Amino acid sequence: LIDQIVRRIDSRKRNVSDILEEILRKYGIFDLSIGLRQACDNDRVATLLYPGDLQINAEGGRDSEVLRRWMAGDNEHNEKLYETWPWIKTNDYNILDNRLLPMPSNMGIGNARSLAHFHSLLSERRILSDAFYKHLEEPILHNEFDETIGYAENKGYGYQFTRNPASQWIFGHSGFGGQNVRVDVHNNLSYAYVCNGLKISDADLVEPWRLLVDKMYSSLL
Repeated sequence: LIDQIVRRIDSRKRNVSDILEEILRKYGIFDLSIGLRQACDNDRVATLLYPGDLQINAEGGRDSEVLRRWMAGDNEHNEKLYETWPWIKTNDYNILDNRLLPMPSNMGIGNARSLAHFHSLLSERRILSDAFYKHLEEPILHNEFDETIGYAENKGYGYQFTRNPASQWIFGHSGFGGQNVRVDVHNNLSYAYVCNGLKISDADLVEPWRLLVDKMYSSLL
């Protein structure tokens, strides 16, 4: 739906993928796209692996909140989601034909470096107007319960908001299985984490992510 709206309001009738490609080419960011650019690129994309019982028990045993959030996702809203789009389960994302679809909502393909590089355009204020950055100073929804995921988040303008160790608002978006990216305009930082071995933890509860972020900020603040 968003893609069709963009096509209609853009003066050149571009879709989201076209607009992103122009930005990526301009700033020399090559390992990031919405869907595969061409089928031969599939050899460079890792296979997604759904967490097994041992991993679920291990992660949940180390952090009860991780397990609680994981279980909260097993609800009627997600059930309806998979009934409507039965081809968006983990193994379906390993199918070449699906990876070629330029769907902005769920078909982003890249690595941590390219994802962080792209978001550095935000943290360094190289794209978007100064007026728009005013919208990103703090969330619109504070501690708002999300019925689909089953827990509360701070959100605004398509982003999730959290705080850095200095208690300043930062924004970004986490993805299923442990993927994450954050933009800290206060410190001109952008950082990302991606993994093909999916985790049950989400956002800042992902262990490798949390350790990396703690180490990074400990050297800065």
